Amino acid sequence: MNGTASVATRQFAEGRGLRHFLHPRYSGDAWRAPVQRAIGDGSVDLHVNTTGFNAGFREMAMRGKSTGARATEEEMYWIARAVANGRREWSSVRFYDENGNILNILEPDWSTFGRLPDFYF
Repeated sequence: MNGTASVATRQFAEGRGLRHFLHPRYSGDAWRAPVQRAIGDGSVDLHVNTTGFNAGFREMAMRGKSTGARATEEEMYWIARAVANGRREWSSVRFYDENGNILNILEPDWSTFGRLPDFYF
């Protein structure tokens, strides 16, 4: 996520009283474990700000499988894995546009993603 998108996402989350992982204590790779735990916990609603997305959910998730993927792409891959493996419902993930409006993103056909291995977050 570039600096502008990161600031926008932090403001988006804080303005709605949502938990986020853009605090300096989550610098470097420190954000990974708590984000993975949140994604793997189906009782936690996820709020995804799509500001800075340069593709749709499927494309972002598929890129997230690759070495060198951007953090947001990895997060979309983790969400795909969690939903495809029954750790959470697709309806527990809400996507927002750059103006904070909820986007209606239909649940993908997980069979088109190839193998989405489960793992414990």
